[in-house]
Amino acid sequence: VQFVVQHPDFDSLTAVMPAFLGRAMQIPGLVNVQSNLKVNKPELTVRINRARAADLGVSALDIASTLRMLVGGLQVSTYNEGGEQYYVALRAEAADRRTVDAIGQLTVPSSRLGSVPLETLATVASGTAPSEINRLNRQRQVSIFANVPHGESQTPGMAALQARFADLGFGAEYQARFAGRSRELG
Repeated sequence: VQFVVQHPDFDSLTAVMPAFLGRAMQIPGLVNVQSNLKVNKPELTVRINRARAADLGVSALDIASTLRMLVGGLQVSTYNEGGEQYYVALRAEAADRRTVDAIGQLTVPSSRLGSVPLETLATVASGTAPSEINRLNRQRQVSIFANVPHGESQTPGMAALQARFADLGFGAEYQARFAGRSRELG
């Protein structure tokens, strides 16, 4: 059984899914109930103080370009040797891009001061993010997957999923439907 829940805002969707998943796990006739929502990928968020950056002569584009190059890496050239072509990439040393403090110490170009540390004009915070975000028709979606024991019908489980979703009263902005074989067999 595959049941999909959609909402335009990912944070709202992630807030309600644990409650729905917990109720789905209690449905008799459905086993191995799980979700594709995994919010466990480490993430660093950089929030620019735009007024401070403007005072120091730093543009948001320069900050983004610097982080893209020093943290993510940027291919800057190629090198040919012995009939093979190798990519040359520019990236900060691992120790200089691994922690929040290290990223805060990275310098960005300034039209007034030459360069300034990122931490003087932005806050860097660590957190977690989803490992993947699924979308359909500009809506974020999370799927619930469940198996049906051998020899049993999936119809009662599907009806119970719909009823549990309706009982939680999420509101009109949440849409739910069956997908895959569940939709075809429904």
